[in-house]
Amino acid sequence: MHSALARSSTAHDASDLGSPLDPYHFNLETDLSSPFGRGSIARGGHTRTTTISLANPGERQQSWILTRSQLAHWLAADPTSGTAPSTVTLTLDPSGLSLGVHHDTLVFSGGSGSLDPIRVPVEFSIHPCVTYTITPDTVLVDSLVSADCVGPHRPNSYAKVYQFDAAGGDSVSVLMRSADFDAYLVADSSIAVSAPLLAEDDTCLGEAGDPCLMYTLIPETGTYFIEATTADSRETGSFTLEIHPPRAPHAPTDLDQIRSDSLTAVSLGATVNDTVFVFQGVVSDPDIGDSLRLQVESQPIDSAFTGIANDSSA
Repeated sequence: MHSALARSSTAHDASDLGSPLDPYHFNLETDLSSPFGRGSIARGGHTRTTTISLANPGERQQSWILTRSQLAHWLAADPTSGTAPSTVTLTLDPSGLSLGVHHDTLVFSGGSGSLDPIRVPVEFSIHPCVTYTITPDTVLVDSLVSADCVGPHRPNSYAKVYQFDAAGGDSVSVLMRSADFDAYLVADSSIAVSAPLLAEDDTCLGEAGDPCLMYTLIPETGTYFIEATTADSRETGSFTLEIHPPRAPHAPTDLDQIRSDSLTAVSLGATVNDTVFVFQGVVSDPDIGDSLRLQVESQPIDSAFTGIANDSSA
């Protein structure tokens, strides 16, 4: 889920009040280059901060006091009083907030009580993670940044969430690779925090390193989600992600047939008076963890081949 300060700047000038500019009025400006203005986080995720600069166009210093009209627990300011020119740090914390838009107003008044209050509205929007479609049998290149949402099932880690459609009874394998962080994979049928997981892991078939979820069974036809996230909190960096249905093995290569001495090759179509032969080849499979065997069919010279293996490698 993302949250952002939708309205992060305002300015107040004494001329707005219909009175001449005097030393007792000051301006407010928000630093729009701050990452907070366009940042995004999730409900229950990390806080974000930005600053407001207070400038006094007059010749004398102007004291000020800051209050919050709604006393929203998600909004904090420091300091809450001072003398312009100065800056105020705002902190927004999404912990415990429901989905939707939350409001409060910063109220700046003069320390001597001689100023009309200056009001700065603040909006804080909490919304679910954006999901992206991933196409099976392709390698997706992406990255995790601090502006990403927090994983629905990894509340201390940034995440990208991808969706795909699958039929009930099928299975899919998911692989994630990163040289920048310790990757973590989650497969589920919903991005709701309360939804049960289909699978999760930060290893691949028990081996430390880049994670995989091999042959995850799809219980019923529908849309499913992959959370590409991190094992440790707040990590960022580039990664690749792949999702595949079960794939057929590659065709065997380097096929050869040898006499029982394991040295003498038997050429194609040759006639050999022997009862023991060695058949060899190289087999490989694109799916990690699959076991393979080389199957062969051997027949006496006066018998036709059936297309059915009658022996195999161990």
